[in-house]
Amino acid sequence: MATTRIGLDQLPPAARAAVEEHTGPLLTVKETTEGFNSEIAAHVTSATGTWHIKGLRTDHRRAWTQRREATVAPFLTGLAPTLDWHVETAGWNLLGFEALNGHHADYAPGSPDLPEVAALLSRLGETPCPDIELRHAEKRLERYAARPDDLRHFAGPHLLHTDLNNTNVLVDDHAPQGNRARLVDWAWATRGAAWLDAGYWVIWL
Repeated sequence: MATTRIGLDQLPPAARAAVEEHTGPLLTVKETTEGFNSEIAAHVTSATGTWHIKGLRTDHRRAWTQRREATVAPFLTGLAPTLDWHVETAGWNLLGFEALNGHHADYAPGSPDLPEVAALLSRLGETPCPDIELRHAEKRLERYAARPDDLRHFAGPHLLHTDLNNTNVLVDDHAPQGNRARLVDWAWATRGAAWLDAGYWVIWL
């Protein structure tokens, strides 16, 4: 179920002030419509930079997804936007990511984005899974297995994204070829078999 989106101007003053401690006074705010899980989603600029902000109330039933993203972010160099700051105050949990240039990946046959996404998944498959709390793929998928023994095919030591919706993949046409794609929205990061993200991608093609 989609989460109701609100504007950044509806944050409590203390939460807005906490954001501006990291950004400085905001000059522009552009609310974004992509995604379903955030109450706050906006691109903002100040005299010192540009960020993508996403947030949820700390009492929201999916507030854990914000904390999951903050925990996994330091391990995603070259795979995802950098998390520049994280504030939790005045009843809000807010993440400030570097704002990437680019477009949502085009999954149409023959798209030049396809090899970029494939290269991204290859890099992800080579990334060590950090020693942090993550859900396990065999647990997440257990209700889909015909036999309990089949779950072993989902288990593994690899870091997974698990939501290859094209709006979660940003492609920068001006970056070096083979290193243009980045994954956003790591709320459902999981530990499991390396082949699973490629399998999830096939579903979206």
